Parts: sequence; C-alpha cells; structure tokens
Amino acid sequence: MKNEGKKFEEDFAKSAPEWLDFTRLIDAGGWSKSDDLRFTPSNLCDFIVFSGKTHKLYKMELKSVAGISLPFGNINEKKLEKLCESGSVSPLIVPCFVINYRKPEATFLVKAARIKTFMETSPRKSIPLEWAQTAGENILQRKIRVRYRYDLEWL
Repeated sequence: MKNEGKKFEEDFAKSAPEWLDFTRLIDAGGWSKSDDLRFTPSNLCDFIVFSGKTHKLYKMELKSVAGISLPFGNINEKKLEKLCESGSVSPLIVPCFVINYRKPEATFLVKAARIKTFMETSPRKSIPLEWAQTAGENILQRKIRVRYRYDLEWL
C-alpha cells in the first residue's frame, strides 16, 4: 500500500495540463533492496516542471502532512539550500515546495527562499498552515471519490 505522500505525488502529476512538461525524478534507493546502503543518490527535488505558457521552470519538492503543520525535520536543509541556489540563476527558474495539508484539504506552492527565511527566523519548529496561506500560492483541489485533482492551469 502506498503512503499518502506518494499518492499526493501521483495525483499532482496526473493533474498536469498538456502544456506542462512534468518530469518526475526517481527517488533514491529504488535500484536496490538493500537496507544498509552506503551510497544513495539524492535528487534536488521531486519534479521538474516546464510551463509552456509562462516559460518558467519549476523545481518542486512535494510534501504532504496529516495535520496543519509541516515539521522542519521533514525538510532536508541541504536540498533546501541547493534549491535556493538554483533559483539565483534566472527569474524564470522557480524553486519551490508544494505543501499538502491533508486534514484541512489545503495545498500551497511556496517558494524555497521564503521557506528558508522562515526556518532561519522563526521560533517555531514547523511550518503552520496559516503561514503557508499568506506566504504561498493556493492550489485549488477537488476530491474525485478518494483521490484528488489539483488546478495547475495558473502555472
């Protein structure tokens, strides 16, 4: 049985209109069943998405949490740093996190730099739903029986 995060990633990719080029980067460790790997490749993000409409390249790290807060421990700081660096190359490159808060059924795209700043300056140890609502772009979603579709027309 797939975990909720993998279901979210699948539903998100299936929501892409035809003018979005969605590339899913394969997770590390998929080529081996070993539990004691010493070397596991790490991807910068989950998806690389090119928008034919806006000509922007999105580097997306997707996160799904059961409640109304994403713990900092769920964010790899090295990945976050590299994502932020990649955004400095061009304003057409948008490194971001797509955070899915499952309990309230809300999803937001938040730029990686905003998350980095929040983590460095906040006394909190997690990213609350209320902050994501003001710092990010709301991604509308609708439930189709038990799975979701996300409105990605605005990308």
